[in-house]
Amino acid sequence: MSDVAATRKKMAEDQAVLVRLLLSRDEPDERFEKRQIDLNSFILRKKRLKALRSAWPILNRSDLSEAMEAYLLKRPATPKYHHGLLDGRLFLRYLSDRGELGADLLHHLIEFDSRYRLVGRRLFPRAKVEQRIYERYLIWSRRKLR
Repeated sequence: MSDVAATRKKMAEDQAVLVRLLLSRDEPDERFEKRQIDLNSFILRKKRLKALRSAWPILNRSDLSEAMEAYLLKRPATPKYHHGLLDGRLFLRYLSDRGELGADLLHHLIEFDSRYRLVGRRLFPRAKVEQRIYERYLIWSRRKLR
């Protein structure tokens, strides 16, 4: 193996470790300083928060700030499936699990779920007919549960 190939391989390994450290709460590797990892992790959380609020304008409320910070710390991003729409949907599920989902957010959740199908950590758009049927089902099931 040439020197260039070995250097590239080492850089790729270092980058993989750095990404893992930034996305998770693992202890820093000896190759990286803890302060630097914490700073970069904070910056990534802020970017994620910005993407989430951009995709879900209804979440731009000050009363949700603490819950969002807790959500971002509890559920680190996954690079393969991470985007604002999905993150907002998972945040609303997080609020629902904690029993903090208000009626206004529930309405937006029903509307979103009628347009998209969540499968694992992926969103798929629904067909127009499926959207109407699912929206009616969600409204009916919510009334039935009251």
